[in-house]
Amino acid sequence: MLYNEPRAAIQIGCIDCHGTIRKKATLTASGFAAGLSVKDDKFDQGVVRNLATIRFRDPEGGRVLLFQTVRTDTKKKDENGKEVALKAGDVVQNSMVVPGRWWRVKQTTETINPNASHPEDYSVKSRYAKTMQTDNATWATSLWMKSCWPIAMKT
Repeated sequence: MLYNEPRAAIQIGCIDCHGTIRKKATLTASGFAAGLSVKDDKFDQGVVRNLATIRFRDPEGGRVLLFQTVRTDTKKKDENGKEVALKAGDVVQNSMVVPGRWWRVKQTTETINPNASHPEDYSVKSRYAKTMQTDNATWATSLWMKSCWPIAMKT
């Protein structure tokens, strides 16, 4: 269940698929409503959804995983026949709409690290936005704003 407003009840958060500045995605629902249910008029923390087990049907009726975690370095052809290098730990999402279409889900930790396994994902702007410079020279690694809500409240 996804809603369009930051404080609404959601099951899936950005970090579930993209990870954090410290670790790659776990593919486990972590939103406010993840695993919540109502039992006897009380909120009950139930089983949290494992996104890596979600499947859908392809046009031939076969079952396809929505997300896959790559176990070893490999190459995979995209829908246009272009070979794409995948590294161990990469998260791949398969399209539910276009058969055969898939993409590698960028990991937040790789967008802030120029020496990551996918250096093409590195962005100085991403690094600055997610870590901040404490003295215009030293990168901080613990100051990540997850949303605009705290910033909007200060203005």
